[in-house]
Amino acid sequence: MQEPMIHMLLLLTITILPHFLKLKNRILIHHLIVDEADQRTQSRQGKTPVTGLRALKKKPKCPWGGAGTTVKIAYSAALEVEAEAEAYDREFERLEQQCVEALSIAQMLETELGDDTNCVFTGLDSTNLQEGTWIEKKSRNKQALRNNCITILNALTSIDVQEVVNIMGPLIQGLPWKEGAKVYQVDTIVAIAHRCKKCDETQKAMAFVSILNYINFTFKAEVLQHAQSLPNATRVLEEEFKDLTDSFSFTTLQKWLSNGAKMAFLAGAGSIYLLMLIAHAGKKTAILDCSAGSLYNFASIICFPRRDNLFGILVQDTLIPSIACLRMRLPCTFSMVFPAKFLLDWNISGHLTCHNLQSSDIFFDTLAQNGFVSKWCPESWHTCYAPVPSSISSSLTEMSRALVVGRLIGVTPNASVEKDVTWRHPSPMSELEEDEQIHIPHLKPLSVPPHQLITINIAYNPSQKNPCRGWSEEDVFNWTEDERSKAYQATVPKTLQELENLIKEWKKK
Repeated sequence: MQEPMIHMLLLLTITILPHFLKLKNRILIHHLIVDEADQRTQSRQGKTPVTGLRALKKKPKCPWGGAGTTVKIAYSAALEVEAEAEAYDREFERLEQQCVEALSIAQMLETELGDDTNCVFTGLDSTNLQEGTWIEKKSRNKQALRNNCITILNALTSIDVQEVVNIMGPLIQGLPWKEGAKVYQVDTIVAIAHRCKKCDETQKAMAFVSILNYINFTFKAEVLQHAQSLPNATRVLEEEFKDLTDSFSFTTLQKWLSNGAKMAFLAGAGSIYLLMLIAHAGKKTAILDCSAGSLYNFASIICFPRRDNLFGILVQDTLIPSIACLRMRLPCTFSMVFPAKFLLDWNISGHLTCHNLQSSDIFFDTLAQNGFVSKWCPESWHTCYAPVPSSISSSLTEMSRALVVGRLIGVTPNASVEKDVTWRHPSPMSELEEDEQIHIPHLKPLSVPPHQLITINIAYNPSQKNPCRGWSEEDVFNWTEDERSKAYQATVPKTLQELENLIKEWKKK
């Protein structure tokens, strides 16, 4: 009986206490205003205001007490205090309005990105699908994850599509780079600028290829799981890499499995070209850092953008047109992403195209473990349903070899491998002898012939203290002029041997 009474008292206390404190604060503010008016009245009459303990013990005087001048002064003081109180009220209302606006923005973000769940992606595993595609884990800061999604979306919508075509086009189609290894045979500033540009382009191309390799790794584990009748993809890693523990960390393999699942999830929401934009924007790591809940809501915004919020407007006006342009400029098939053997294992035609949304749906729907079942909104994605001319694209193996080894053998349409072979020279790993046919007329030869670097040890001590510290300006000037005259009288060596001899003589002294 005592416990319900205690709970009831606690409930009443929690309910009444805020109202009591609020009423107490209002009474206190009233007394302070009256006391302030009383003090100003006394100050104008030449009296010393009552403050401190005396003011607390003293009953507040009404500013309207008295007659004549005292009443006028008190009334004026009361008006000033009332004006200040109104100013404070207006400031409070302004702050309250800002809080309401901030709460509205927070609710909008909550609606768009949802409440983050304490989970992360596991591998693409059909056994996990029945229990939920994700497992619980200590989550990171939710607001940071939402901000991460916002940052990713802003980055994807600020990309120059032509730059993506210039970088990814040669990679996908197996064409040679515009400039080859001759930029490494010269040392002009233009050549160095070409090196910086080629390194940046290679980094973006490598990010895209690594994303495709993650997906390929995850799907290959899924194929082996079904072929070997294993319960999940993790068991595949344990069986296949049990003798390779020195070369591969099991934690790293699981991370790659999770990375492939995340990227395949986004590919199901925005096609392979969304992954291309992610790689070009440098947001691969940011995507992999997202939790499952944030990633799911991010994909939902892409599939079903709405015009009543900023995120939907960005997707409809910028992201979808970028994907539509890429699918027209860089048409490719799923054989670019997956080996033919893999497609046969899944009974998928190698002629399925990445740029066809229906084909992309068929491909990702074939994967039973794909947790994203939503389709694209036809009204928002209508620009991506136009027919695209077909083309032959390089395989993932060839693209990986091109970036890691340094060359790519690509076959042009309607040509045999023996007769028509195109050598591709990616930066920065091209071989000099393979690049003779590429000419860069605006680059100048070496200004100084290469020479051997020789190091000479001298007695210069960069950490030596200033010998003129504490001197007068005149003494410092005289010392500097004396040292400068000694330098003018020094012998200037004309050869490296003369310099070495002078240093030896100086050390003997």
